[in-house]
Parts: sequence; C-alpha cells; structure tokens
Amino acid sequence: PSKWKKIAISAGIGSALGSLVMFLLVRHFGSNWVAQHLGMEARWNSVPHFFRTHILFSLTLGSLIPGLTWPPVILAALSKSAALPALFYLLIGRILRYGLICFGAREGWAFFETVKNKARENHARVMADDDKKGGFPT
Repeated sequence: PSKWKKIAISAGIGSALGSLVMFLLVRHFGSNWVAQHLGMEARWNSVPHFFRTHILFSLTLGSLIPGLTWPPVILAALSKSAALPALFYLLIGRILRYGLICFGAREGWAFFETVKNKARENHARVMADDDKKGGFPT
C-alpha cells in the first residue's frame, strides 16, 4: 500500500499501451474486422462521428468508467483518429483510473489497520481492567 502511486502509474501505462495496440489493430483492419473478430455489430460504424464532435477526450472519460473500457477505444479507431493524441488521452484516463483504485485500496487498508488496532487496544484494556478486578470478563 505504501507504493500505490508507482503501482497506479505502472498499471495505467500498461493498460494504455494495451489499448493503443487494440486501437491500432482496429484502425488498420477496419470495421469488418471488428464485426467479425470482436463480435460487434456493423451498426457501430455510424457512431464514430461522435468522436469527431467530442474529440478524443471521450477516451479519458471512457477509461474512468467501471466495466467495459474498450468500446470507446474501438470507436475512436473506427473514426480514424490519430494515434498519438489517442495515446495521450488513454494515458490520462487510465492513470487516473488506476490512481483512484490504488488510492482507495490504500485508504481501505489504512482503515482496516486502524479498526484492527483499536479492537486490540480495547481488548487489552478490558483484559487489564478484569485483571485488576480479579475476575473474568462478563
């Protein structure tokens, strides 16, 4: 938990590079390949205009949502977006995503440790009080 920033950046870079590979494959092979190999219907061909109007920033937002993060990548590739800006927006989104996940894990771990230590302190205090009284806890 103490190295959560390095983990988040590493996971974000790895995820962005993997998404970039898929982006390049889809951009190279086109919509027929997407429909054939990824099981997406051909009607998704009409959606790429969304990326032309909302630019590639939607890749960043698509990276933050829980669940499927690959549809925005495929749609950006089908719209023939440039690879370097796509990588930039993917890096931003994926590093933010994994940053939030790792920060949450760190804070969750800290909360767990705090609760565990408080329970131990309370147990030790009860046992010490009972020893002073000379009896068993009730």
